[in-house]
Amino acid sequence: MEPAEYVISIKEESLDSIPKIIEQLNSLGATNVKTLSSLGIIIAFLTKDTVDVVSKIEGVAGVEPSRDIRISTPNENTDFI
Repeated sequence: MEPAEYVISIKEESLDSIPKIIEQLNSLGATNVKTLSSLGIIIAFLTKDTVDVVSKIEGVAGVEPSRDIRISTPNENTDFI
């Protein structure tokens, strides 16, 4: 199964556990792991079959597929037909 990028949210009370959570992610085969520790966010490539396991790691609040978000400039036409 092809890995995809996921955003893993960490519970506020578990922010100190981020290094331990990253170890668990690595042991599950997560790749390209990046952290935004002050925000409680970990970004990693996971296979679809590991997402359920990751969501059950102690301290994890949620696991969502990564999405690109485009914010238009003030002068950009945003009328979509």
